[in-house]
Amino acid sequence: MIKGIFFDIYQTLIDVELKHERGSEAWEVFSKFLASKGIDEYNAGRCEINYWQEIDKYYQDKDPKIYHHDWQKSLRSMFQSSYGVEISDTELSELIWKFRRINQHQFKLYPQVKEVLNELSQKYIIASASIAQASYTRIELQELGIEQYFQHLVFSSEIGFKKPSTFFYRKALEIVQLEPEECIMIGNDLYDDIYGAKRMGIHAIFVDNPITPQEQINVQPDAAISIQDFALIPLKIQEIERREELYEHINSKNS
Repeated sequence: MIKGIFFDIYQTLIDVELKHERGSEAWEVFSKFLASKGIDEYNAGRCEINYWQEIDKYYQDKDPKIYHHDWQKSLRSMFQSSYGVEISDTELSELIWKFRRINQHQFKLYPQVKEVLNELSQKYIIASASIAQASYTRIELQELGIEQYFQHLVFSSEIGFKKPSTFFYRKALEIVQLEPEECIMIGNDLYDDIYGAKRMGIHAIFVDNPITPQEQINVQPDAAISIQDFALIPLKIQEIERREELYEHINSKNS
């Protein structure tokens, strides 16, 4: 019996496009903050370099394909170790959001996302399962009006592991307190979302988004839809449930 639905966030629910050419402008958010704390202009302007050195230290003894840093914690550590500057959670959250908005070209929901989440939330436990930084993804879910449909928010930055690692999916299952066969993972990445879930025994629905590059991997989702047909997800979930009921019925008769 299906009880929980995991959703990937970006390019599955939210269409996000970043303006990487504005990276230097975005980092000025942090350098200006440091200048306001009395750090000279030259050293404040080196905050991006210092940040990436902090990230390099984090991954010294960790596989970056499995582990994931927390941007908020890494920034706080950089402020302290490089500048001796303390910063409150509120200040840091505001700076991160300013940084994110400068880098964003757009972020919007794909069609029918809100309607589907609303429908599914009446019957299932809904949780995110996303490679994402909680410090801004939570705000984006709020701004787009869909946070209320999630009983649990599982972000790689908070649990410390990335998809498709078994560590990520085990922690996600632990958070929702469900067994693998009771859950469906819905996402746009064949490797991270479909392969990662299926090898844990979680059902999977592939959302085919043309802008998502796919690795060559031999994996078969339980169902697949186009991103333009997002409204079909409840129907695909019902089909998976019917197959599971039939499978259980056959097994009970043979036992």
